[in-house]
Amino acid sequence: LSPKMQTDSSLTASDRKIIIDTKYYEDALQPHYNKQTLTSANLYQIHAYLTNIEARGGVNAHCEGMLLYPTVTQELALHYNVKGHRISVKTINLNQEWRQISCDLLKLLD
Repeated sequence: LSPKMQTDSSLTASDRKIIIDTKYYEDALQPHYNKQTLTSANLYQIHAYLTNIEARGGVNAHCEGMLLYPTVTQELALHYNVKGHRISVKTINLNQEWRQISCDLLKLLD
């Protein structure tokens, strides 16, 4: 049996679809040859979600992806274009009041 392509979250509007894949690690970045890098498997996974949706077609065939990590040691707001797909990598501080978390989640969509 092949694995299901099941995303953590998807937000859909008439003109925009965002696939959000949430991760939790002690740190979103990992050391690689004396510099900090993203986990490539996470980028491959979100890209696979996007290409799978695009292959199926439909109104939101061309959508964007977001890798979302909790803020642990640093905040991230990175943007990439991978084979025509916009992918962002962001963090959210979960060590705050829920109202502020809600507000910060909405800001991630800008």
